[in-house]
Amino acid sequence: MNAAAITDLTVGPVKKRSIKTSRHDQTYRARETEGYFRTTTQSEAVLRFIGIVIVLGAFIQWLLPNGESIEMVMTKVGLAVAFSIIGLALYTFTMRGSRYEIALDPTDLSLTLSRLDRRDNVRKARKFPLSEIKSIYVLKGDGVGVPSKMRLRLRHENAEITALRGRYEDVELMHRALCRSIRQLRA
Repeated sequence: MNAAAITDLTVGPVKKRSIKTSRHDQTYRARETEGYFRTTTQSEAVLRFIGIVIVLGAFIQWLLPNGESIEMVMTKVGLAVAFSIIGLALYTFTMRGSRYEIALDPTDLSLTLSRLDRRDNVRKARKFPLSEIKSIYVLKGDGVGVPSKMRLRLRHENAEITALRGRYEDVELMHRALCRSIRQLRA
């Protein structure tokens, strides 16, 4: 029987896991394996469009009438290279989509929530001491195909923070493992 081991837990038959866990230097990490990249923010879409327009602008200038001087040709080459580099940098900088990652650090007694891009680079990271966390719970998805969410409530804030998304079984398993680890640290 195929089984996937998550720390000291063993879950049932292996399907496509929606959450991946790992341990490194006494830090417990869990991250989403499936990103919801279709939910692109408007600002990222606008910046990517501007990047494409700048790259196209680098090549459109060659359609203008040529000057006979070498200075005109060198100016066009310089502008084409500059616009191409700026446009490509803008386009790649605004890599759309994000996935969540949660890390429990037992030495700091803290929980770090990160948002990763497609290349697993950290886009945003927030660190919460365990003393600030009021509760951790799982919010089940509303329908079929809607991901469940592990959420955090903080002591001094009313807002809830999404820590992980995925299939209900995976998120619930992570919730239990995380809560058990936190209880062991507090004891």
